Amino acid sequence: MHSIGRMAERKRRGELADKRSVASSVGGAVALQPIAEGQRLLAPERGAVDDARRRRCEVGSSVALCLGTIGFVPVVNKQILAADGPLRAAPLSMTAVQLVGAFVVFATLTLCQYARRGPPGKRALRRRARRLLPLGLAFGLKVGASNVGLGLVSTELHVLLGATEVVWTALFAFFVDGERPSAGGAAALVGGAAGAALAAGAPSPGGPRPTPFGVAANLVAPCLQGLVVGLLRRGARVELVAGRASYVEFTALKLGFAVAAAAPLAVLREGAGPVVAAAAAAGRETRVAAATLLTAAVQLSFTALASVASANTVGIVAAAKVVPQWLLAAAAAPEAAASPGHVLGAGVLAASAALWAATGNAPRRAAPPRRTLYDAALRPGR
Repeated sequence: MHSIGRMAERKRRGELADKRSVASSVGGAVALQPIAEGQRLLAPERGAVDDARRRRCEVGSSVALCLGTIGFVPVVNKQILAADGPLRAAPLSMTAVQLVGAFVVFATLTLCQYARRGPPGKRALRRRARRLLPLGLAFGLKVGASNVGLGLVSTELHVLLGATEVVWTALFAFFVDGERPSAGGAAALVGGAAGAALAAGAPSPGGPRPTPFGVAANLVAPCLQGLVVGLLRRGARVELVAGRASYVEFTALKLGFAVAAAAPLAVLREGAGPVVAAAAAAGRETRVAAATLLTAAVQLSFTALASVASANTVGIVAAAKVVPQWLLAAAAAPEAAASPGHVLGAGVLAASAALWAATGNAPRRAAPPRRTLYDAALRPGR
């Protein structure tokens, strides 16, 4: 009897212990529920922080690549146009050859991507081509006008007149992308244009005397640059931000259409001979090859920047390019000594860029209006 009682007592104690372990495990799970819930709620915030860090990294690397390469382009092109050779009086031929070279670089990289992951569908490719066609044509005309104007005036005056592209970019950013700067953003844009003009400085006394045609040609280029930036941001927002195209594919299509605009223009204005001579010079002259690679790097940096920043932000960065351009121009021409105006212009540019960053870029709204003036001009009935 005693043994039976002891066995019953052990069984009762075992059941109580099982109940306690189950209760403790359930209680532990219940206690862990707030922690799991907190982790689940914090996951989007961590993702947002990672996205913000990646965006800052992309913006910083794009700006560094742009400012590190864009200053060399007009200096190298000026040396090519000033040297004795087939390109001395053929700025459009030089433009066409440089664009063809940059296009070959990105087309090769795009084909490698297609071979690795497969090409896009024909319908998607046609839609992408229609969207980037105006951008490429405007860019080809802009580069041609810039090189034509560079051959008509000094490098300093070319950079000075190019400082107006901030104003043109703001106008086309509103027309094409619907961007509306805040009061602080508008002040930053005005300061960027003024700082760029001061940093460029007055043309050197020993430079060529500018003509009205030369001044007009150097104003057409920044106007077209404003249109290019607006269309670039529009295309990047649709194709790059949505993940439909890569940087190299986007840039290859843009450069392909730019060649279609610049090459016929060069043949019509300068003849087929200079174009062929420019193509031959690209293979044997280091400066032509260097200018081609610099053009490719600048276009890649602008493509990457337009995918993570507004059109006006790209315009601010484009305005800041006058500082490295003037420094390199001064190094190439020692008679162009630095002046207090140059230093003041660089300071105004830096302050304007800081003000622009502090205002949170131009539009406070993340998404632009559904229908812009550009849409109304293309499809008035819709």
